[in-house]
Amino acid sequence: MRRLATGATIKVMVLGGSFTAGIGCQPKKSKDKHLIRDKACAWSARFVHWLRVAFPRSTVVLDNLAQGGSPTPVILSGLGLFDYTNVDLILIDTLVNDQIGSEVRRFGFKYSDIDSTQAVSVAYEVLIRTLHELAPKAVLYSVLDGCPGCHLAVPAHRQVLNFYDVPRLDYVDVVAQLQTLWAYMGKKNTNHPDFRSHQAVADVLALTWCNVWSRISSLKSKDVGDIMAFSLKGYYHPAQYRERFHICKRPCSVLSARGTSTTQPQVITGNWSVYADRPGKPGWISTVPGSIMDIPLCFGKKPTLSLTYLRSYEKLGKAILTLNGKDLHLDGLRGDDTGQHFAQSFTIFSQADNPEMQGWSEGGLFGFDIKPNSSHT
Repeated sequence: MRRLATGATIKVMVLGGSFTAGIGCQPKKSKDKHLIRDKACAWSARFVHWLRVAFPRSTVVLDNLAQGGSPTPVILSGLGLFDYTNVDLILIDTLVNDQIGSEVRRFGFKYSDIDSTQAVSVAYEVLIRTLHELAPKAVLYSVLDGCPGCHLAVPAHRQVLNFYDVPRLDYVDVVAQLQTLWAYMGKKNTNHPDFRSHQAVADVLALTWCNVWSRISSLKSKDVGDIMAFSLKGYYHPAQYRERFHICKRPCSVLSARGTSTTQPQVITGNWSVYADRPGKPGWISTVPGSIMDIPLCFGKKPTLSLTYLRSYEKLGKAILTLNGKDLHLDGLRGDDTGQHFAQSFTIFSQADNPEMQGWSEGGLFGFDIKPNSSHT
């Protein structure tokens, strides 16, 4: 905040899901062209607007990378694609999408090994530590949303934040005292509150930062550094759980429907194209059964593969990923295990050099026996 006060340029990165991306902030059917929508309407944009007004000599750059249907493991899979150069502040808001712990637990865990809350906590710890490694000079700041159905994920996030002394806005407690601060326009989906909630989150953030500024403005620089220091006193969860998430920090091959790709597929049969058949959820989509495309891939010294695809309760099919002679079956239709109807991205993490290929019931090991520094299609 002292850099803001001195007129410096501050870069803010935002990570999260559809709520963080501002989905539902304004009604879709409104014909008012003057309404701000989506990310421009989200709480992060409103908070950054306050920063710009409060510190007019500074330049505050906002990069909201939030995307719909993205629990913590999905965000983990894309961390190596982002540019962390000169990032000063990373705002993390994944609670809404982490609330379905049974979905997070699918990411490579045996159901007998770990419960849903612990699975969310493990993924969140890996996210916090990886971000600190990729952007060691940036301040990590977490926002815990006040969504009514997020009770499962709240303790999972809090225990990690407390362990690493990560500053946060606990909006859960705020909404508990005044539930109208999580407002939505008569919709059944309370995960996407309207602009009133986004403004309330931004206001509470601004008030919190005002209080922090009042506290630190009289302190010496070295004391401020101690207050904001990231604690690396060890690990909260054992390695056997953390290592389920194989994070590629510098990917060799990237095929993305959202960002820059370093490889391009070749359609062999049928049709494949990139578009968003659901708002905010673009992807490589085929409408012809049996369609095939080849994707050239390269691997480094420690072969790792992550694959993100959409799962929903209707209008999605099945696919087979074939790599190095091994098949991985992907089912786009959700089962009845969550009891909720919504679309959410799902990521498979593969320690690709592992020769073993197992199913969910056997622990979710997805190995393709890939050799280091090799290429495959």
